Amino acid sequence: MNGNDALISELINNGPPPYNNLLQYESAIAYEHDWNPYPYLNMQLEMPSNLFVPENSLIDKINGLRSFLDTFSILYPQIQDIDFRKDVKQLPIPFYIVLGKYEARGRSELAIEWFNMLEAPKKEMIVFKKSGHRPIFEQPSEFASLMESIHNELEGN
Repeated sequence: MNGNDALISELINNGPPPYNNLLQYESAIAYEHDWNPYPYLNMQLEMPSNLFVPENSLIDKINGLRSFLDTFSILYPQIQDIDFRKDVKQLPIPFYIVLGKYEARGRSELAIEWFNMLEAPKKEMIVFKKSGHRPIFEQPSEFASLMESIHNELEGN
């Protein structure tokens, strides 16, 4: 943590997520790229910067920020006890998982573990080589091409 003893102490005091207090996420998220740096990081593609593109109206930007806060204060408490490794062991449909090569280990290792144990008629893991947590923002044209390719495959084109 680059000698940031106050941050280390705060993270230890907070304990592991999920958190009941929305504000406890700030210390982990604000410093994520200190403990999980990668060569292709572009802060303009990170929240909240990615909301402030010209295509978004003022209302879009406000709603985007609001939804970010709602994710932590409303959604996460509702899903904190879900563990796909225990709760979703098989799917009757094709399954595709998209990961960034530089995703934080705490997220990627669990996703890979689930993928490896999951039973599905077809499953595929796609790793974006220049992305972290958000391939859709970090490599948008490649992500769009992947979605088109999967759609065509599933449609039989």
